[in-house]
Amino acid sequence: FQMRVRDRLLPGLSADGIYLSGMTYDEASEARNNQYTYANEAIFTFRDGDRIWQMSAEDLVVTFDVNVTVGQAYAIGQKYDTVRNLSEQANAWFRGNSVAPIVTFNQTVAQSFLEGIAAEIDRPAQDATLSVVDTPVTSTRGQIGRKLNINATLAQLPQAVPALHSGRRQHCAINETH
Repeated sequence: FQMRVRDRLLPGLSADGIYLSGMTYDEASEARNNQYTYANEAIFTFRDGDRIWQMSAEDLVVTFDVNVTVGQAYAIGQKYDTVRNLSEQANAWFRGNSVAPIVTFNQTVAQSFLEGIAAEIDRPAQDATLSVVDTPVTSTRGQIGRKLNINATLAQLPQAVPALHSGRRQHCAINETH
């Protein structure tokens, strides 16, 4: 068995729903690259009440690191002592083992996008006023302040981006501070 799988991925291995068993490193890399459509299909939706803003994964510069992902799959059952390696190999073969894809996004692009949203929804707090000049009395209504918490909203993206739900919309709540 060891000789048969020495340059191939173990039976039972997959990455993000792609069955990689028995493939060489290059075959698995090609299979993953051919199946990776997330950047073209996924849309992230940011909401504030009934207002929405959308950004595609491609606009967010989402990238899939196929080499690291396949490398992790290749290391299963090969990185420990003989007994532990055999245990991992048997576990992968009989129970299956899915490797989490390594996905990144450009946080600077996301921050710039959120700053654009903030420019639309931020408003300063304003106290109500009453002024009397001669006879007319004028009043100004108060206004509750709003400020988009860009850092808290950015903090949600590392959980949403690697979810890799192609074609589905990922919802990110806009976090505010008052």
